[in-house]
Amino acid sequence: MAIAVPARRSGAVAPERSWLAALPGMDYSDRTSPSVCAVMDHDAVIPSPVGRLGIRCREGRLRSLEFLPESVPLRRPGGLAAEVAHQLDRYFTDPAFRFDLPLDPDGTPFQRRVWAGLAAIPSGERRSYGDLARELGSGARAVGGACARNPLVIVVPCHRVVPASGGTGGYGGRTRGAPVAVKAWLLAHEQGEEAARDS
Repeated sequence: MAIAVPARRSGAVAPERSWLAALPGMDYSDRTSPSVCAVMDHDAVIPSPVGRLGIRCREGRLRSLEFLPESVPLRRPGGLAAEVAHQLDRYFTDPAFRFDLPLDPDGTPFQRRVWAGLAAIPSGERRSYGDLARELGSGARAVGGACARNPLVIVVPCHRVVPASGGTGGYGGRTRGAPVAVKAWLLAHEQGEEAARDS
């Protein structure tokens, strides 16, 4: 599944370009630490303007991209994970960037249908849960559940689905706190607006 994102809007937030190049070398000697166990479970852990991201690949395809606590050590990407990191860097510089990655997320057939629908939403646009449900012949609650289980944040843009009544809505199964602030940041980034992420 390839992700298509249309033209760039002027005034987009351009994060510092050095975040990816500044990855330090890692020392994994203390493998009993929970944070070290978390990083060893990922092919890469990278910094980003919205927090640390864990990348998992399987047989040449991206399996998951997830937010991680800041306490998880960075892990330099290689192979496909390096390409994922490069394309994320492009997106954070230009929200109109088109992701083009081989994807293999774990999910039910219905969840995969929802995720394909998410991938078709252009950057800078939003759909309501009800709109997406009607397109898929399903219910808004079921669509919301599939969005909450999306294993490929940002690349499969579940942040572009919002309540019909307005507002940002939940993100990653959460309705308040840092996840919702990250969703607001991503939406503002794609609209070319300044956004402050809650810590």
